[in-house]
Amino acid sequence: MNPKVLNLATRDLFPFLSHYMQIIVTFILVAVFCYRMIIISFLMTRFIVIGLYYAHQVMILSKRTCQLRMSWMNFPGVMLSKFNFELGMKV
Repeated sequence: MNPKVLNLATRDLFPFLSHYMQIIVTFILVAVFCYRMIIISFLMTRFIVIGLYYAHQVMILSKRTCQLRMSWMNFPGVMLSKFNFELGMKV
């Protein structure tokens, strides 16, 4: 939020205040908006970090179970046919 715009809005909302009081009210409004945005960004960052951590854990767990399930596919013919199938799906 632009402080100049907020100062003009303060001047329109509180015309009875003196110039210095309008500047003080503008700083208070900027502080309130910035404080709220800092809290929201902190909470969102925390949720994103927690979500990435759990997604990473799920990825590790699913990779391990996939390796256990696919251990019988280690011989080259099956892997080659799987690679060709994935290549055909991409094209």
